[in-house]
Amino acid sequence: MATAVQGISERDWAALTGDKGLEYINGKLVSRGMTSELHGDWANAIALYLHSKGFWSKQNVIVRPPGGEFRPDVLVKTPHAPKEEYLTHPPAMVFEVLSKSNPWTEMQYKFRAYEKWGVILSLLVDPETQEWWRFQGGVFQPLKEPVFNMYEVWLDLREIPKLIP
Repeated sequence: MATAVQGISERDWAALTGDKGLEYINGKLVSRGMTSELHGDWANAIALYLHSKGFWSKQNVIVRPPGGEFRPDVLVKTPHAPKEEYLTHPPAMVFEVLSKSNPWTEMQYKFRAYEKWGVILSLLVDPETQEWWRFQGGVFQPLKEPVFNMYEVWLDLREIPKLIP
């Protein structure tokens, strides 16, 4: 379960950067506990699927959009993005796996930050129901057909559950 320290300033948060397991969400430091096995399986399957399509994905990397510090479950950097200790350039794709420790209010805040930052494709999956949502135009939109063309590569997200043991 996530725990939060409310009311911390951005300046104080900046002094704490580098702490493992913390996210800065909407003015709060949020400590992430251990994830469930199902959550981890989904994050791994997403990364494996992206690799099979030729994308070099990364898991649990610190990203720093303006005003926040998050650890998306899986991301894909934009082609030719610089190597950085913490990502300060928006990735091309961000995948988050919904869990009990991520309330919808936190997810909405994070996805708004991703969108403002310039992330091209921001997706959320509920591992229990296998439902996907795309965050676009400030709202989560359910995906009936989770198929995308990204950098001239077709991604069919319905293939991902098949990779989970």
